[in-house]
Parts: sequence; structure tokens; C-alpha cells
Amino acid sequence: MTAISVCVTSDAAHLFSDAGLMDPACSKIEGIGSKVAILPEYNAVLVANGFTFVEQILRATLAFVRFDHFDALCAGFPEVIGKAVENGVRYGAPADWGNTEIILAGWSLAKNAPTAMVFASYEKFAGKQVRTFIRPMVNISLDPSDIEQSGLRLMQAQRAATFPIEDSGGGLFMKSKRGRWVVHGFCQHTVVTRDSIRTRVLERWPDVVHREPA
Repeated sequence: MTAISVCVTSDAAHLFSDAGLMDPACSKIEGIGSKVAILPEYNAVLVANGFTFVEQILRATLAFVRFDHFDALCAGFPEVIGKAVENGVRYGAPADWGNTEIILAGWSLAKNAPTAMVFASYEKFAGKQVRTFIRPMVNISLDPSDIEQSGLRLMQAQRAATFPIEDSGGGLFMKSKRGRWVVHGFCQHTVVTRDSIRTRVLERWPDVVHREPA
């Protein structure tokens, strides 16, 4: 599990993501790094939860396909995911991506407005447009009038909470009965506007690779 959230305001799409790469079998932090894939050719970004390799395979797959603009990318993204699954299998990744959610956000030329789409495995990656999407859920929301600080408060609350996550077993994944901390590394805020993509770290945390969270 990881923290990925998005809020679409009148002039931008705002994404918030953490940076912890977890080993679900033992809950250790395997690595710390940005999970945001920047797609400047579409003035868009994507971020995913679930398996660590999802974002990497999607980015690699997109290097070999072309769309005219962001709206076309959104329409064709389920097919991109299908090709990414096939590509991953060739390199040893499982064909079943388990419980995966992908946020694709950018500037829609057709709407002349920022747009965010969510493609979820439990909806067969069909894709749906969202104004706000928060994972994992806590009792805090994103405030469009104070987006940066509300995004940071949201992730601080996500970091402080524990959640049942998926444990590997027999090559499949099942829900763990015990809660774990799932937000690590840093809080990254990425903003997509009509003309730019910008990203920065709002807060860093003293997590250590190859150790379980304290």
C-alpha cells in the first residue's frame, strides 16, 4: 500500500504521494524514492499503488506508443495497461496486478481544464474521471482553498495511522489482519496546470531502508 491522492481545482490537478517502497511479506522498507511518473509530452503525470513495478512498466510501455494529446491518452489508457501487463509478464512480473489503482492527471484540451482519471483493477481498469480521490482513506479531506497544506495534513494523518495491507502467500496476495504503517520517505506534491508540471517535497521523514518502521 502507498499514499496516492488527487484533487482537481479550477486551474490545476494536485497529486500527493509518499515515497516508501515496502516489502509486504515482512513490512520492511525496501527503498525510498518518488513514485510519480512525469509525462511531459502529454503535460500529464501518473502515480500508482500496489506493486512497485506498475509505474515503471507503464512508463516503459508509453515510450513505444503515441497519442495526439492527453485526452487521447486517457481514452487509450486501458489498452496501455493491457500492453504493460503483457510486457511485464515477459520480464517475470505477474499477470495479475492484484489491488492496483492508477491516477492519470493532466490538462484536457477538449475541456480546457485540468482532469484526473482513476484506473482500478477492481473495475477492470475501465477508468473514471474524479475530482477528488484519496488512498488510503482517513478522516481528513483535501481542501481546494488550502490545497498544499491540506494535502500535507492528509498525508501526516495517513502516516500516523495503520492499515491492513496485502501479504504475499503462495504467489497470491491476501489481506493481513494486523495493521501496518504504510506511508514513508517524504510527502511529494505534484501540480499540473495548463502550461507546466511542477513538483516538490513538502516534508521528509527519517525512515531507514531495510528496517521496519518504528
